Amino acid sequence: MDSCAGKVELVTGEGDRLNLKSKLSQYVSMANIFSDGTIAELELIAYEPEDITKLVNFMMEN
Repeated sequence: MDSCAGKVELVTGEGDRLNLKSKLSQYVSMANIFSDGTIAELELIAYEPEDITKLVNFMMEN
């Protein structure tokens, strides 16, 4: 997330948007996502086209 040029948000199940450029938001969201060991669904919003490409490539490689 740190290398992304624009804003990247994680949308929670309740519809809240967390700014993933914030370290605190990153820690809180990751703790919640991995609390039960599974990720059923994940919605990310990236506002810059190059960030979308970067995130998709990262998810496909890892």
